[in-house]
Amino acid sequence: MEQKKEPELNVIKRLEPKKQEAIAAFIKNYGNITVTMQELDMNRGTFYNWLKDPDFVQAIAIAKERRLDYAEEKLLQRIDKESDACLIFFLKTQGKHRGYIERYEHSGVADQPIVIQVANQITKELIERT
Repeated sequence: MEQKKEPELNVIKRLEPKKQEAIAAFIKNYGNITVTMQELDMNRGTFYNWLKDPDFVQAIAIAKERRLDYAEEKLLQRIDKESDACLIFFLKTQGKHRGYIERYEHSGVADQPIVIQVANQITKELIERT
């Protein structure tokens, strides 16, 4: 049986009032922890201590997703108004699989070096001399 996600509001309501205030300020301050905690007249360390609370961590994740949704909505609105820069940005980030890229990105296995094989014998000899 598939487990349903708990409604976002329930997670936030379970938090103590100070943590709820922190979540609201975190959203308002675009995720800036320093500004959020200064606004609440609290220490940054308190925020990091609260990250030991799974409900607080989940509420922060919800807040970040909401902010990302907001930014995406604004980007799409700018694309609808025919902003070339926004359209290009969107295609470079979302259309890579269709060839909208400026450079190729290469990655290997995590924590392993990328091995490049040199096919040209002259280049290989130059590398060996250095």
